[in-house]
Amino acid sequence: MTAVTAPSDALRRLLDLLASGASTEQLAHVVVAARAEGALGPADL
Repeated sequence: MTAVTAPSDALRRLLDLLASGASTEQLAHVVVAARAEGALGPADL
């Protein structure tokens, strides 16, 4: 999995996953990982 270091990275990763037909679990993992790495806060979501 690609590291998420900024909100724009998370958004880019989510869009890539959506374009590839990813599962909801894969999409959720991006948000969880971004929060764990401090890249997303409540205001970013």
